[in-house]
Amino acid sequence: MIRRSSEHLSVLIDGLLDMAKIEAGKLVLRRDAVAFPEFVEQLVQMFELQARAKGLQLTLDLPANLPAVVYADEKRLRQVLINLLSNAITYTEAGSVTLRIHYHAPLAEFEVTDTGVGIEAHELKRIFEPFERSASAVGTAGTGLGLTISNLLAQVMGGDISVESVRGKGSVFRVRMLLAADPSRLARADAQSRITGYSGTRRTIMVVDDDPNHRMLMRDTLEPLGFVVNEASNGEQCLERLPQGAPDLLLLDISMPGIDGWEVVRRIRSQEGAQLPMIIISANAFEGHRLDDDQARGCEFLVKPVAIAQLLDLLRKQLALDWTRASRRGGKVATRPVSAQSASQLGAAQVEELIALGEIGYFRGIESKLAALQQTEPAASPLLIELGGYARSFQFNRYLDRLRGLHHHGA
Repeated sequence: MIRRSSEHLSVLIDGLLDMAKIEAGKLVLRRDAVAFPEFVEQLVQMFELQARAKGLQLTLDLPANLPAVVYADEKRLRQVLINLLSNAITYTEAGSVTLRIHYHAPLAEFEVTDTGVGIEAHELKRIFEPFERSASAVGTAGTGLGLTISNLLAQVMGGDISVESVRGKGSVFRVRMLLAADPSRLARADAQSRITGYSGTRRTIMVVDDDPNHRMLMRDTLEPLGFVVNEASNGEQCLERLPQGAPDLLLLDISMPGIDGWEVVRRIRSQEGAQLPMIIISANAFEGHRLDDDQARGCEFLVKPVAIAQLLDLLRKQLALDWTRASRRGGKVATRPVSAQSASQLGAAQVEELIALGEIGYFRGIESKLAALQQTEPAASPLLIELGGYARSFQFNRYLDRLRGLHHHGA
């Protein structure tokens, strides 16, 4: 959740740049294959803490016919929906906020409904203008650009935004656009739940970066997926350790003291037959143009802060990986109840132990205990899967609420 929120801050800056690009007619849209259910679920999860802090019920309503994969500019679509959800929660003090999706191929309609302060009828036409804010926004932070950016992006993507609102009762914002579904078997497989590892022999990745925090982030991301991660803190160290480490791929920073990343690439490529896959990482997006050089053949490029989903996609392509994934929980809303029969399979002592682990936030302990219970209490599997989902997304309040509810009823 922290990572997604940080990426959102970066997207806010991109939004201001997008306005200038749109006015200059230079905005280029991407055609990304978007794992649709996971995409909208992640958006809602990002706002769960904010909604809970205000005592709001945040709900996601997905139709049964929602395609697994659609084609869209993922970053711009996310930006539009984040702006609408953020506004809905900001201007709602009590009640609920709902993101509801309707899909009639290829038309998708996103409906954000709130029970907030609402907007006066005479203000509805001007709220999409730059720096215009509703009278109900007095006393809240904001620039008056969120809806402007969202409206412009929706139009560029071939869609539109409309609003219905009643002062004092709430608002409904609707975004309509064409999102073509990908019915291929491969796309459906890729759209399954989170990646848990990969099949085949273990692969070794060398992370070369002078920033220890970035090396730690890459290690914490890749090792749980089954990669062997070696580290080098500069270019010289990388070149020294390559013969012994024999990595399958390099994650290579550009700006380092001494030998920089491009010089490391040049030296490796100067060795006859050296075709080591490399992903170049830099905080300077303009460095990417150097991939056209002969010395950078076969390299890929990522901008810091690294988007983990993009990194994993490049690893899949560069190493021809076949990901393994956790099975999806399914369901139309964010919370899914567990049957009393499955819950009753856990004894009071087991529930108390799980509660104790959750109260200290001991994720590894929870993970280990749930894995053990899966072996000894298979009848409780639906409950254990639900608890594991809360723990992996660090939703410890929901994890504890579920267990305390069972304990209260004498589980």
